[in-house]
Amino acid sequence: MSLDKISLTLYDLIGYLLPGYIVVAAFSIIEANFSQTNVFHLSRISQDAFTFAVLAYILGSAAHALGSWAVKKWPSNRRDPLAPEIERSAKKVAQSIFDIPYNSITSNELYLLADSYIVANGGSVERDIITAREGFFKAAMASLSILSIALVASLLSEARVQISSKVYIEIDRIGLVFIIVLVLLLAYIFRSRYTFFNCIKRNNAIRLFLAIRQKNMSKPT
Repeated sequence: MSLDKISLTLYDLIGYLLPGYIVVAAFSIIEANFSQTNVFHLSRISQDAFTFAVLAYILGSAAHALGSWAVKKWPSNRRDPLAPEIERSAKKVAQSIFDIPYNSITSNELYLLADSYIVANGGSVERDIITAREGFFKAAMASLSILSIALVASLLSEARVQISSKVYIEIDRIGLVFIIVLVLLLAYIFRSRYTFFNCIKRNNAIRLFLAIRQKNMSKPT
């Protein structure tokens, strides 16, 4: 397969690539303050754009996995549950389609079954957009947390940034503290936005599942 056949989806771009660049920035800060190497200096990131884009994608995938682990380890108390009658209807439909006992279908299993049914029927633009946004906020939350750790660690060293090979800019301590607070605030906001889009994604999947199933049942045989 030639390289011109490779394309990035919306999910790849904002779900992995952008958070990955935040992790690259964290590595650059760690290198500038605790190492004599020049692998991640800022000029090189722009000069070797393709290499760092691949690296950012890999690191963004790792950040996404870390975010998934974090939200399972420390789940949010915020919930936006479906109306009981809608969930009961969806469970009954899932039972008839997948031949699963009604009482054994959990909320997570109901979402997975509904999402699988949507994908099997061609998916939807809304589903893709919501999933991309949820993935971005989750991965960005993790990558911003990594960046905050790098920034806090730099307080113990010279607090500097390597703009090109062996060329550094010192960061004012007060300004650095302000940046750390800002990054932590963004991580918290992104966690809240992830929770919101996670609820939207699950509810949209259940309702779309019922709508597609009703449409398929109404088609003439």
